[in-house]
Amino acid sequence: MRLREASAHFDGCQERWYALAALQERIASTVSVSAERMRMREDQPAVTGSSRDPEALEAEAAQVREQEAELAARQAEATSAMEEAAEGEEA
Repeated sequence: MRLREASAHFDGCQERWYALAALQERIASTVSVSAERMRMREDQPAVTGSSRDPEALEAEAAQVREQEAELAARQAEATSAMEEAAEGEEA
């Protein structure tokens, strides 16, 4: 009878040992992943706010809008000239 009790107790201890070993492996993996993420984050450059002057940005945006309008006008002229040329060839 004692042998059966000891065997049952041994089986329970063995199951706990395997469960704890699996848990230890999961914890080690989590620590490893966390360390890798921290290392990768340290390699990233720090994100800081823009140091450019807001007024300078507004002036630059206005200049770009003017250039965009000029290019759109030139494109319209070129398209019109191309259409006229195509109509002349058809006639």
